[in-house]
Amino acid sequence: MQVCRAPLFAALALVAVAATPARGQSNDEIQSALQWNLSTPGARSLALGGAFLALADDATAAYANPAGLAQLQRPELSVEGRSWDFTSRFADRGHQPATGVTGIGVDTVDGLQLADRHDRSAGVSFASYVQGGRRGAWALYRHQVADFEASLVSHGPFAGPRDAPARAVPARSRLGLTIESWGAAAALRPRAELSLGLALSWQRFRLRSHTDRFDRRERTGDPIVDGLTGGFFGPADFLPENVLNVQTLEGTDDDLTGSLGVLWRPVTAWSFGAVYRRGGDFGFEARFVQGPAGDDPGAVEPSVGGAGVFHAPDSYGAGVAWRPRDDLVIAFDWDRVRYSMLADDLVNVLLAGRGEERFFTIADADELHLGAEYQAVAWRVPVAFRLGAWRDPDHRLRYGGRNPVLRARFAAGEDQLHWSGGLGVVLGRAQVDVALDASDLVDTLSLSTVARF
Repeated sequence: MQVCRAPLFAALALVAVAATPARGQSNDEIQSALQWNLSTPGARSLALGGAFLALADDATAAYANPAGLAQLQRPELSVEGRSWDFTSRFADRGHQPATGVTGIGVDTVDGLQLADRHDRSAGVSFASYVQGGRRGAWALYRHQVADFEASLVSHGPFAGPRDAPARAVPARSRLGLTIESWGAAAALRPRAELSLGLALSWQRFRLRSHTDRFDRRERTGDPIVDGLTGGFFGPADFLPENVLNVQTLEGTDDDLTGSLGVLWRPVTAWSFGAVYRRGGDFGFEARFVQGPAGDDPGAVEPSVGGAGVFHAPDSYGAGVAWRPRDDLVIAFDWDRVRYSMLADDLVNVLLAGRGEERFFTIADADELHLGAEYQAVAWRVPVAFRLGAWRDPDHRLRYGGRNPVLRARFAAGEDQLHWSGGLGVVLGRAQVDVALDASDLVDTLSLSTVARF
């Protein structure tokens, strides 16, 4: 069937790729390690290490690569639930550089000491309905683009030389970020081996963050006094009356976004796919308020904070799938995620960061995904076995200026290697899949089903 006319398809494509000016997140360190759910949906894709752009052969294609919808001849319904275990890693203690350690109070640790905080979230991460046809298909879907929880407790690491040390203000933070997407997708097959796809989605954004920073007294020159709780070299004082200042981030907004995809299968054994996705722009408000231990409790600091626009990163990628046998497929994807857009026009919430905004950056990431699937189709109950791996380069917010405390608080992170695996079972016209994706910072468990009518 013909699902849309060419002029309408072109007009929608222009809407999908039209980009608004990119503005950034804040430099509250609780936001420095946001984890995104940019992997393609479905337990099958997760088990394949996210290598799915050149396959896209079930209802999850509505988001993964809308061009793949044209492969579907029958109506399909897909539902997925996921749970995420997040590990947030931040500078907690220690002294950078290690040669600066004074040995006074708690300043006894050579080099930065990182601390881990663990948070969880879970829910229905994807659902879609596809109406297939001979020449094309259309779909409606809902996708959880982000569902992130993070917390931080920093006791205030030291920085600088031994004769002139500095110390970060101890802090406690909590953040919640959700981006929910409701969309429609359509695909055409102008030629038997080629299909084109488009998806448009309305995204709903919600951000809530709260950071308390705690006072620490200036040095007196007396090592004993300075080493007491709340002193410059002493243990952090986390009592409520010692809150120096508070930073909050709040935003609820929505935006229209979209994606374009292509799928080409010149021969039975090989297929190639590509996709572009635009992230949404969402408004938020940052505030800096003096705490009980501040100079003017309750006063809002006008020189920091203010209105900002949070831009979910754009991404694009390409993939290839090889079928050496009917029961085996090997897939590889490359994805480019433009995390750097998050740092454009950064909203500063730190007194120490005034005038330093240009030194806060986030690196774009080139993700590499590899997966393999073997289908035991001869079994009485067909079972698919899947393995995958993918590389997630470091994309923490980092500081490259000369302030030693900011350099310690916003240091570069490490690349993450994800390992994944899972099973799929065909039960009549339904397929049930389960998968696990594990890394040092995020573990994802997925259960999904695709029903064909």
